[in-house]
Amino acid sequence: DTSVELAPSASLSATSGVRITRLTATIDRFEEAVEGLSAVSATLTVDFDDASGILEVSGVGSMSDYEAVVKRTQFFSFSDNPTLTRMVVFRVYSNANLLSLATTTINVAVVNSAPVLDLNINDNRRDGEISSIDALSSSVVFLENSTPVFVSPNAALFDDSNNITRIS
Repeated sequence: DTSVELAPSASLSATSGVRITRLTATIDRFEEAVEGLSAVSATLTVDFDDASGILEVSGVGSMSDYEAVVKRTQFFSFSDNPTLTRMVVFRVYSNANLLSLATTTINVAVVNSAPVLDLNINDNRRDGEISSIDALSSSVVFLENSTPVFVSPNAALFDDSNNITRIS
């Protein structure tokens, strides 16, 4: 997967005394199970709802904490046939009051992705899918002089363009 930062030059400001309590980022025409948003924060709670396509950031933090999350918010897609133009809407709240709304447009370039070999599909976040947080490795235990074991009994190969002609 390839992720892209949505607003690396974003800035937040508010009237003196106003405190941000929540921020959301919503993907329009969200394609469940194949795309999403991600962000990280050391001070705020960040949660992506993969059923609705909404990234929610909340908690007690400074204006610069919330601004840093906006700057680092990333869009990713595993879709074989993505919607080519997408919009993400950022909303900033103080308690229940909407303070600001901003949008960014994503132009998705369709690429012929390389196949992905996952040696342990049982550790994936969702059945039958590989996400950016899934480990692609596997481990097994073999005891000397015992019966043979499969090296990767839970392996899966994902190829969105049927490019594989040989596996060795």
